[in-house]
Amino acid sequence: MTAELEPVVLSWMEDAVGGRVLAATLVTSGGRLGYAVEAERDGEKLELFLQRGRAGPASGASFMDFERQAEVYRALRPLGIPIPRVWGVDVGLNVFLVDRARGITWFHAPKDHDEAVS
Repeated sequence: MTAELEPVVLSWMEDAVGGRVLAATLVTSGGRLGYAVEAERDGEKLELFLQRGRAGPASGASFMDFERQAEVYRALRPLGIPIPRVWGVDVGLNVFLVDRARGITWFHAPKDHDEAVS
């Protein structure tokens, strides 16, 4: 489902990967909106992650903006550090698109009452 994303963001993602966005699902991503994105390019399935920036007066509250974050990712990757590939950054749209990393997000809502209590 991609209904939550504006057409301009979907179009930007398709341009960034040189393919087609098949789905984008909202996921927990620690204080900012994030989406698990499924895309296809030349028959290859891509599992991506779209990070949205904060809106409003707190938008600059992050210690690192997306341009700087992309710069760090691009510097670390050739050194063999396992870090997602950067597909694109758009300051005007306030988005950052990378390969999806495997793992769990620490910032998630409790699954049930027992987890909430613990």
